[in-house]
Amino acid sequence: MKKELYILTTMLIVGTAVAAPKIQFKETEYDFGKVERGTKVTHYFEFKNVGDEPLHINQVRATCGCTAALATKKVLQPGETGKIRAQFNSRGYAGRITKRVIVKTDDPDNPVINLIITGEVTVPFRVVPRHISFGFVKSDSIPAETVRIYFSKKETKVESLTTVGDFLEVENLGQKDSVFTFVATVKKGTNPGNLFGRVNIFTNNSLDPRIIVAVTGKVVGDVETVPSMLSLGGARGRVRKNVELRIIYNKNKIKGIKVDSLFIEDTTLTAEIDSVQDTGGEVLIKFHVKISENAPVGRLDTKLHLFTNYKEKPEFVIPVIGFIR
Repeated sequence: MKKELYILTTMLIVGTAVAAPKIQFKETEYDFGKVERGTKVTHYFEFKNVGDEPLHINQVRATCGCTAALATKKVLQPGETGKIRAQFNSRGYAGRITKRVIVKTDDPDNPVINLIITGEVTVPFRVVPRHISFGFVKSDSIPAETVRIYFSKKETKVESLTTVGDFLEVENLGQKDSVFTFVATVKKGTNPGNLFGRVNIFTNNSLDPRIIVAVTGKVVGDVETVPSMLSLGGARGRVRKNVELRIIYNKNKIKGIKVDSLFIEDTTLTAEIDSVQDTGGEVLIKFHVKISENAPVGRLDTKLHLFTNYKEKPEFVIPVIGFIR
């Protein structure tokens, strides 16, 4: 009797342990091969409940650039099949990509499953240069940058150009065969400050009609220090930090600038000049900063004072930031 009871109890325990939902995918990875940028790739991942209890799909979530949703019902009885619809929009991507779809279920053995979508996105054009950087623009100069776009398909044509940024001017030089050319310049009289803009090129390519060329730079006045803020990063006490600072000036108006001295307001920091070089229009100052072992731990927020022989502005004040560990 005891033996029979033991066998029955064992069978009940085993039966209870086995009775559970179990998800099984036909495939967990899909490679769509090569597609042209702008193409939308759609794929259905098929799965089945091969367990003994109802399977619940609790969540379906995709990573950036991809969308996913359950294409069938959320609860599948044993033996039932379902599908998850995944779509990848290749607009804005280039090269080899890998995206994930995360599926969460009540399968005790596989509560989280990663479905992988891979492939290669080809771009039907090449921009040279890809980004326009005017660098430091002096008030007495008007920089220009020539940009060429090489299309892989002869039937691709540029329809229009627009600009973002009041400082920016663009001359459309037209398209010859598969090459389109334009020249970007900074408008004369643009006020000193940072430049952030872009050129939008619109084509007849329905998949990827817009090409964006970012534009950056900085217009400097007759005299300006670069960078406008010094960062010493994170450092421990008694550390020497080598720093470079430039004074950019209009050499047509100013014969030259001589550096007299500099100091930092925070007394736990000392600055010493290593070298000064005037190349005509630009003064390069190399100096080092020593951080005292008594410097308090925490955020560093002080100012550097730079003294020169320039009568219009003999003192330059530059913020200094960092963190003392």
